[in-house]
Amino acid sequence: MLNMKYLLRGAKISFGFNPPGNIMYFFISIVQTTLSVYITVILGNTINEIQDKIGGNSSLSEIIFPIILLGIFSVLLWILVELRWRFSDDILPLKSRVRAQTKIIDLSRNIPVREFDREDFNTEYSKFADGYNELCSFLPSLTSLINMTYRLILSSVILFQMHFSFPVIILIFLVIGFALNINYANTLNDLWAKTQKISRKSDYLAKQFSGKNNRDTRLLHLKDKFVNDWLEINKTLTGLNAEGRKKTDRPFAIYISFCEQIAGLIAIVICLFLIENGALQIGAIYIVWNLISGAVGNAQNFQRAVTNLILNGKKFKTIFNFYDKYSVSPKIKNQGTSNFIKSDIPIEIKNLTYKYGEDITAVNDLSLSINKGESIALIGENGSGKSTLIRCILGLYKPESGSVKIYGSESYETDEKIIRQNISVTFQDYCSYPFTLRENVGFGDIDDIADDDKILSAIKFANADEILSKSGTLDAVLGRQLNPDGFELSGGQWQRLALARAYMNMRDIAIFDEPSAALDPIAELKQFETLKSALKDKTSILISHRIGFARLADKIVVMDKGRIVEQGTHEYLLSLDGKYAEMFNAQKKWYDLDYSETEKEGA
Repeated sequence: MLNMKYLLRGAKISFGFNPPGNIMYFFISIVQTTLSVYITVILGNTINEIQDKIGGNSSLSEIIFPIILLGIFSVLLWILVELRWRFSDDILPLKSRVRAQTKIIDLSRNIPVREFDREDFNTEYSKFADGYNELCSFLPSLTSLINMTYRLILSSVILFQMHFSFPVIILIFLVIGFALNINYANTLNDLWAKTQKISRKSDYLAKQFSGKNNRDTRLLHLKDKFVNDWLEINKTLTGLNAEGRKKTDRPFAIYISFCEQIAGLIAIVICLFLIENGALQIGAIYIVWNLISGAVGNAQNFQRAVTNLILNGKKFKTIFNFYDKYSVSPKIKNQGTSNFIKSDIPIEIKNLTYKYGEDITAVNDLSLSINKGESIALIGENGSGKSTLIRCILGLYKPESGSVKIYGSESYETDEKIIRQNISVTFQDYCSYPFTLRENVGFGDIDDIADDDKILSAIKFANADEILSKSGTLDAVLGRQLNPDGFELSGGQWQRLALARAYMNMRDIAIFDEPSAALDPIAELKQFETLKSALKDKTSILISHRIGFARLADKIVVMDKGRIVEQGTHEYLLSLDGKYAEMFNAQKKWYDLDYSETEKEGA
């Protein structure tokens, strides 16, 4: 059953991608079809005139004009075919894809960041994006269906004027075709449902041989297993697709070819009977054969178009339900506020709880106040809830309960722009842009990307001078993802550039989430010493599961299983002989420092 509401909405959106182009494509299609049918009629009538002239011993020069006209129309038809091809394969897709992708990007801005942490959501989002991009070709496909319908009606009208039996022949064979089409559509839909999950697994296994996945695949000797699994899955896919073709494409193609011949033969027999009785002339055989063969022979394309329309209705329902769910921006309380009202307590967290799903509590009833200009070292083992807490502070995650306030305003209900104006952040999963060194640093403050002095200062702050020395210029391309001549960097070097970006955009509140995880412990400590100097008079949160830097902070906060289990100075926490002391003693051998004095002070 057609989902008309979703099909009409899809047509409206597809038309909106390129209104002038879609109108022109529709006009060209209709004119091309009209001219094609008209040329068939002209040629049939010309044959009749030739027969009359030969039978009447008249001069054939009188039919020169129809022949010239036929030639002109044939050239015009060729031009229209070329234009239609250009529109369908080049002009329409180019602009439509850009506008469709823009819509997808705009929608992604409304989706809460926490959703992208879910693998099932990312799968759902990918399906939506792929489906939404298919809207680019929906109206051209619908135009083709309308055009085929128009050709069928036009041919039937012309044939009816010759004899009522001709359109009846077309109708009979089309009814049979539509009966098969229903089964065809259902089979394809069932096949699509069966292969979706299997195809995703096939794609996943294929990705294990590229990028970082390739390293683990080879080191763990998983190549044979993944290849065998991939071959088995694709064998299943091939079997399902072959079964689908066996049930649909081949039987229908044979049916169409058979019906085209039978319909044409029946029409010719009727033509001969009518010619014998003087109702038609010999040229009618050409007209009838071409129009009926064209109508019945085009039934496969017509059937496919109708099938796609049915399938699109089902797909569009899923696509638009997803779009509607996230198309409305969440209500922002502080959207009209130009900035926060600054106070002595920039960050205040009370009884914060956040869960991933129903079973995993990442932050559990946590309370914490951070004073203006205070430096906090937030430490804990991996999975202790540190990064989740930061996302709650930034307003990216909505708390299950409790509150997170930035200068007295709930962070989750505050405009993202205001958050950015007051908080700078560097995440542990930083981006490595395959662009120039200037862009990798300047993206921290895009307005100053042309300011060489500021960029050079940021590079120096991040101890990334060696990258500049290696590249020789700020405009050298880094990485080889987009440019084979780009400079390759290590993980630590990419992380230094992420720190340089943060320095470009240093705000009153600065957050660094594992900013040196790719560095060795000694380099990490030196980096934090540089950070400490740069963050003077700013409110800062420095996060790591390695604790060599913790002494540099005004206060150390220790997290475990989503809770704050200890907080205080380095000396005080050592004296507690608790979680912090355990982590410190386990890690102190990593750092080339004399801790004996420190431990005595803590005793």
